[in-house]
Amino acid sequence: MAQAAAAGPQELAVVGPAGPQRDALVETALRHGKAGLALAVGNGVVGAVEVPLLADRQAAHDGGVLAYLCRSMVCGLPVSDPGDLQRLLTEP
Repeated sequence: MAQAAAAGPQELAVVGPAGPQRDALVETALRHGKAGLALAVGNGVVGAVEVPLLADRQAAHDGGVLAYLCRSMVCGLPVSDPGDLQRLLTEP
């Protein structure tokens, strides 16, 4: 618990078209995110964003969905696989 508090809150931006892939990433976040996880979901269209966490976050070039896990608005590399997202969410 102290490590999580020291690391700061998790922020997750999930961007891409609605559908099973996006739903799977959101479900993973809800099941495995730490308490206080801030979650924003969008379609990944640049310029159509009013939520700061989604700003400058894009869907994959092939139209797939990407999840960006961040702390203090600094994000790591995006992932598209729910298993990869689960590992990121549960790391100390």
